[in-house]
Amino acid sequence: MTPLTKISTNAVKIADRLAQWQEFNAKAVGRPMRTLGDGSFQGTLEYAIIADVYWCKVTASSHRIEQGETFRSQSRVHVIFQLKGQSYRKQGDRAIQMSAGEWTISDLSKPYVSSSSEDIELLVLGMPAELVSTRSCDMGKFALRPFSGLSGVGKLAYEFGQDVFGQLGTLRSEFDGEIVQMVSHLIRLSLREFTDEATLSSHKSILCDRIKSYILSNLHDPSLDIDRIAEVHRCTKRYLHKAFEGEGKSISEYIWQLRLDRCRDQLLSLPAKTKSITEIALSCGFNSSAHFSTVFKRRFGVCPRGLRMDAARSTN
Repeated sequence: MTPLTKISTNAVKIADRLAQWQEFNAKAVGRPMRTLGDGSFQGTLEYAIIADVYWCKVTASSHRIEQGETFRSQSRVHVIFQLKGQSYRKQGDRAIQMSAGEWTISDLSKPYVSSSSEDIELLVLGMPAELVSTRSCDMGKFALRPFSGLSGVGKLAYEFGQDVFGQLGTLRSEFDGEIVQMVSHLIRLSLREFTDEATLSSHKSILCDRIKSYILSNLHDPSLDIDRIAEVHRCTKRYLHKAFEGEGKSISEYIWQLRLDRCRDQLLSLPAKTKSITEIALSCGFNSSAHFSTVFKRRFGVCPRGLRMDAARSTN
């Protein structure tokens, strides 16, 4: 078994850390990408390879990664276990906000955006797609879907992945193939369990997914609120709250969190550098740039203009 390797941005100058992180990730994924963030960025990768599966623990402060190319010949996926913090990912028409205790699968052949507005810790398994995709388990429909690491087979996969990583460097090489088979089987069982539960899931669970999807599609609209969501979905506000109660936050809190995260992404994005801060705020559903600046600083500890200036300095 390949021994555990550790690399960190702490070994380079602060001004060069984002560029170094971009290089680290590009090598790990095997393709070019862009990394955006502010001058305080820090990141560490710890990784090893077990029988063609790349096991990597990612510890990083807030940043954003953009991969804009399509690779038709690519047949690998990332299984991403969120260990700490929250992460946002978007790929095509799908988007997911992951919290600690959740995991998902990302198709590496397609463009994607990954971002976090806080410190995060992830365990990422890069593996051939055929290890988790079978005739009865098409990977395409499961990419960027949320899986629970707190119950069911999903919990077994989540915990087994961490247990194996914790033993890297101590396991005998002749066990590599069996270990990969075990984690692949647990992932496939999780997908199967997800399919069975989706078939039998309650109306409340389905409604919660629809609420999230509707919010993500209409964040730009300042009139988006609980009243409008209830009207569109033809149910009472009380029932909406019940359907959403397992998320740990109210629908209104979810909306404002996503709006602020999307604004932050745009402030760090090079394509949006010609937009004013007011334009970005309005495009994400804020009615007032002053109110936006206040709540933005309250959430991220820095004003929008300061974040943009820090990002500009780190890319020069």
